[in-house]
Amino acid sequence: AGDSIVLPDSATTVCGIEGYVCHPTAVRSERLDDLVSPGLGRHDICFAKIDVQGNELGVLHSSSRFLGVHAIKYIFLEWRPSWRGGILNLTGDEPMDMLRFLDSWQYVIMAPFAWFKEVTSDAGAWRTVSPAHFESLLQHDGDLLAVGP
Repeated sequence: AGDSIVLPDSATTVCGIEGYVCHPTAVRSERLDDLVSPGLGRHDICFAKIDVQGNELGVLHSSSRFLGVHAIKYIFLEWRPSWRGGILNLTGDEPMDMLRFLDSWQYVIMAPFAWFKEVTSDAGAWRTVSPAHFESLLQHDGDLLAVGP
């Protein structure tokens, strides 16, 4: 029950977060940039989910070459600014850095309507958040949707 947090062998941090199991272990992973092959040509991707327990920006940074070749229309991201400085932010990134990165790639950031005071009959509705209002997202934990150009 709960999520696992896989720590690098060099990590000495002990988890104290209820519902999480922390363990150093070998996990097979591949960087998106390693999936770019000149012979493949351009293949657009409809949807990607990035849920890496606070290292979403690291995944995005290591995907710059991939994003330059392939379009990802929708990126669903975990957004937990309350974890800043905690165990789940082993990289020390600031939450706003992820939003700025996506904005630099011309992604539009969308957040759940429930985070705002507006009333809507559609509980699953999303609202566009302009870069000028990114800071308002720091008050919320949940998921964000980035919509590509």
